[in-house]
Amino acid sequence: MGKRLSQSIWGYEKKLVLLLALFFATFFSCKKEKITKNHPELVGTWKEINGLTKYAKLEIKSNGSGILYDCYPGDCGDIQFRKWRIKNNHLYYGVSNDLGEITKFPQITSTDILIGTNDTIKGGEHYMILNHNYYVALAH
Repeated sequence: MGKRLSQSIWGYEKKLVLLLALFFATFFSCKKEKITKNHPELVGTWKEINGLTKYAKLEIKSNGSGILYDCYPGDCGDIQFRKWRIKNNHLYYGVSNDLGEITKFPQITSTDILIGTNDTIKGGEHYMILNHNYYVALAH
């Protein structure tokens, strides 16, 4: 009986060790970088340029916190305050909200970029491409 109990306890210990190892592997593999440390060029306020009346506005503060707005002409509602993170060039808002891949990190355009039929990013402005959408810096 003592041997059987010992084997039973050892079986629970193995399961606990395996479960903890799985937890820590998952936790550390999901670790995202702080924006201000590795990508300070993202700090600022960014407006989505999409040729539509509805657009997103991102505010990334120097401490890594920020705001995500859903905007219409003259009104920005649905304000959400969270931390910004980045992993594998994907911008995350909060813990798990993946806004998409940054395919072009902020840079200055040398020529005008026409978006749709109504919006233009003027030469000399900072812009980036996030999730196949253009964003222009309102404050950088």
